[in-house]
Amino acid sequence: MRIGFPWALVQPDRPTASDKGWSAWGLEREDAVVRMARSRGIDVSFTFLGTPGWANGGLGPRYLPDDPADYARAIQHVAHRY
Repeated sequence: MRIGFPWALVQPDRPTASDKGWSAWGLEREDAVVRMARSRGIDVSFTFLGTPGWANGGLGPRYLPDDPADYARAIQHVAHRY
């Protein structure tokens, strides 16, 4: 099963040294979907989408992030989580 994984939902705030900007609510929502799929023996793949405003100067979710490293760090976090 492919899941749309909205970056802006799970990391709505710009990361700082003390807060990485992750939304507990957003991650818990995705966790629940993954748990339900896996409990039924369904493999999950993610489509990471929707750039948060902090990552592209507020241009909207369909615009690339200003710094590809922000995207890479977010993907790495999600990959390690799941």
